[in-house]
Amino acid sequence: MLAAVLTAGTVLIGLSMVYLGAHWLSDVLAGWALGGAIGFVAFRLAAWRPARRGIRPSAATGTDRRDP
Repeated sequence: MLAAVLTAGTVLIGLSMVYLGAHWLSDVLAGWALGGAIGFVAFRLAAWRPARRGIRPSAATGTDRRDP
């Protein structure tokens, strides 16, 4: 739910910047693309680091367990 609210806010702010003439559409699209790429890399790094140390997240309990 939080991700949906943040995404909607990002889209609305970007579109309002174009509407108000503060930025060109290409500027907003480039910002969205750059933000998405940075977010993707950060998400992948966050998922990779615990797996690299032998820790896997447990979806059922929300705790981490070490692999035997």
